[in-house]
Amino acid sequence: GVRASAADRSIDIRPSAPDIQAQLGALEASAKQKGAALGFGVGYSVTIDQIILWLSEARNRGIILAPASAITS
Repeated sequence: GVRASAADRSIDIRPSAPDIQAQLGALEASAKQKGAALGFGVGYSVTIDQIILWLSEARNRGIILAPASAITS
């Protein structure tokens, strides 16, 4: 009875701004294709900075962040 889901993508295996932006773009593409996607990242400062930047632009493209529990089954 435990709800679970697996991450579609780790966004900061290589913790650099360009690599994280590329992973966020791929995650966004997956979400648009499937209706939802779950990303995973470590709390590196570069990760947080890039998520904030991406999120400010993603909202204009109709992307929203939701808790992982929103897509678990």
